[in-house]
Amino acid sequence: MWIDQDPEIAFDRGALLFELTEVTYDTMGVLWNASVDIFNAGIIPLWNAASFYVAEPFIVLLLEIFSQLFMRRHWQGVFSEDDFPYMGLDCTASPKAAQWCGERARTRAPHARTRPGRTTARAPQVGTSTTLRSSIRPTGHRTLPRSRRPTKAAASTTRRAKTSRSESRPRDG
Repeated sequence: MWIDQDPEIAFDRGALLFELTEVTYDTMGVLWNASVDIFNAGIIPLWNAASFYVAEPFIVLLLEIFSQLFMRRHWQGVFSEDDFPYMGLDCTASPKAAQWCGERARTRAPHARTRPGRTTARAPQVGTSTTLRSSIRPTGHRTLPRSRRPTKAAASTTRRAKTSRSESRPRDG
């Protein structure tokens, strides 16, 4: 059961075995993490690029060629547009969708009529106030920067400059 009959030698050999196990485990962890990093940074993007830019166009080209040869028409794909009809935006799907629909209706309402009794199919023109209303996040912060107002000192300097220019100008008269 013991590594050696002498307790000191058995302890030293046990410590050496433990240290070798620790170093091996740490080294394997470093090598594993490096290989995962190489795989994530190099191999997966290469695979994605090859499949997206080489394999997929090649397969579609083959399908198009066989469709032209045997069916005498373009390949229309596996699914048609009729299989997945677009039903429009569902404003009741989630609270966020309902909020978006409400905000769009609120900001579109002032622009809906051009003349009394007549509506237009044109897209509404978005003004500054609509842009600012749309830029407010749910937290109350604006996503667009506010216009900078001059400080009182800058305003008084501008006022003095305008006054001095008007005083130095000769009056007609």
